[in-house]
Amino acid sequence: MGKLSQKYNRYDIYIFLLIVSLVFGGFGGALMVVRVLAIILLPALISKMRYCKDYVNSYGKFFVIFYIFCLMSMLWTPDKSQGFKELLYYPVHFVVFLEILVFSRFANKPLNTISTGWLISAGITLVIAIWEITTSNHLALSKFEADDITLNVGGVISNRPFAAVTFGNFNGYVAYLCFAMPFIFYYLLQNGKDIKKVVISMAVFFAAIVTILVDASRGGLLSLLTMGVIFVFNTKRSIYKTGLILSVVLLVIYYIIPQMDTLFAAMSIKAEGSNLYSDESRFHIWADGLKVLYNTAFIGSGVGSISAAMRKVTTGITITHNMFLEILVQFGVVFFFAFMMYLLRLFMKTRRLNIKNVKTMIYMALISLPIYAIIDSGYLLNPAVYVAFAGLTVFAYINRINPQSLKEK
Repeated sequence: MGKLSQKYNRYDIYIFLLIVSLVFGGFGGALMVVRVLAIILLPALISKMRYCKDYVNSYGKFFVIFYIFCLMSMLWTPDKSQGFKELLYYPVHFVVFLEILVFSRFANKPLNTISTGWLISAGITLVIAIWEITTSNHLALSKFEADDITLNVGGVISNRPFAAVTFGNFNGYVAYLCFAMPFIFYYLLQNGKDIKKVVISMAVFFAAIVTILVDASRGGLLSLLTMGVIFVFNTKRSIYKTGLILSVVLLVIYYIIPQMDTLFAAMSIKAEGSNLYSDESRFHIWADGLKVLYNTAFIGSGVGSISAAMRKVTTGITITHNMFLEILVQFGVVFFFAFMMYLLRLFMKTRRLNIKNVKTMIYMALISLPIYAIIDSGYLLNPAVYVAFAGLTVFAYINRINPQSLKEK
């Protein structure tokens, strides 16, 4: 315990618990574990926030302005019931974001803590995912049962295995894995001399690929491939490249080739009788979302309005399956522009960093973001999104937030 206390302190533990609590996903409904934990840690945030005004104030002011807009939009949102719920969720999610930023200033090893938290969080969920895939059993939170998802290969209809873990559906789980993966790659980069940690990292990566393939997510697979390419071309250490390439080759030989027909069919049709995941369907959904934006004079349809507003312009799908459109349609061009500027600032800040591993990790997350941002729906109500962006912000601004932590091994 003495050695542990020298490396980590209570703020490291707070950050770690916030990230690992994502494992519980949708358990608790409105009272998700991560939300409850954020509220419990609120006194610690308040007591330390005054020491972090140099980099936290701008985010705090934005959240206040955004929330005022949400309150005002209750005057015109077509779904006031959902809007009221989201008025309760957003402040808690903002607290989660700020807690990770503030606690990172006082943590001994914030970058290591964040990456380790994501590794363990993803690893635990992948254990559950493999159990789902191999047994066709699923947790009570799953929106689908084993016989709900079918596959037609050569005229033979069979149940298709899938993993949703605690996230309700496989799209939500794949999106979670994509948010986690850049941090896991960073963990691998930082611990390349420790064979046990390299093996653990590669095992998580391997299991994530298998799960994403089984869940038949083209967006998830493309996201991981994009991250993998960035990883390979941004590191000179042969052990990482060799390990990654070897894992992919083994995966292809052991799993992909024997099931090529099944995987191809699953990615082509996802579920029999459903065109939700076709590219054409996605473009139609996005076009409907833009109609809603136009009808609101680009101000936005208001907090909690996405489904109700979409129903006014279509009789089809009423969720956008696009994080960027969720912001644009509900909150208008002003807040969408603010979000895009935030991403641009992260990217530009990363370009000026002289920490190779951190740059590689953030590039992996940001460059592939447009891909995994269209896998699921309801991103703005997902605490994992705020945890991930908070982590990216800490990594990008670590020289300002906690430069002392970089000097410790």
